Amino acid sequence: MKTLKIALFAFIATVLFNNTVAAQYTRTVSYSTSSNYSSLMLSAIKMKMAIAGYSLASDDYFTIQEGEIKIKNRSFYSDKEYVIIAIPTEEGVNDLDLYLYDSYGNVILKDADGDEAAMISYSSYSQRNAVLKVKNQDSNRLGYAYDAHLLIFYK
Repeated sequence: MKTLKIALFAFIATVLFNNTVAAQYTRTVSYSTSSNYSSLMLSAIKMKMAIAGYSLASDDYFTIQEGEIKIKNRSFYSDKEYVIIAIPTEEGVNDLDLYLYDSYGNVILKDADGDEAAMISYSSYSQRNAVLKVKNQDSNRLGYAYDAHLLIFYK
């Protein structure tokens, strides 16, 4: 069975090195299209983040076609560290990108590196309203809506 390789950005580096997101990936998780396996993979991510001291703020399920953008408005609170992960839970997504914009439309952070999953780490020093955008840059089938999740953790 073909597996889809998902990379979580510098998870260990985030925890061990002053909570700074490195440009390297430090942990990969492979999973198949089985819904049970996808649920297990999501549970494993949530558990690893909890072990690192993060709480789950939201887990938004969505479907996304190639070229489509999903948008989520979000308030970020002062003195909190956030980890935001966009992850497909269905095989066939080749490149999922994640962007964080301020209320003026300026890009604050992005993960647009060509991997199946995307992750950014953000620390807010004051309360701020922002916009998260997830884009499916490339997938195997045009016009097919793939299952995905947007996970937001904080501590």
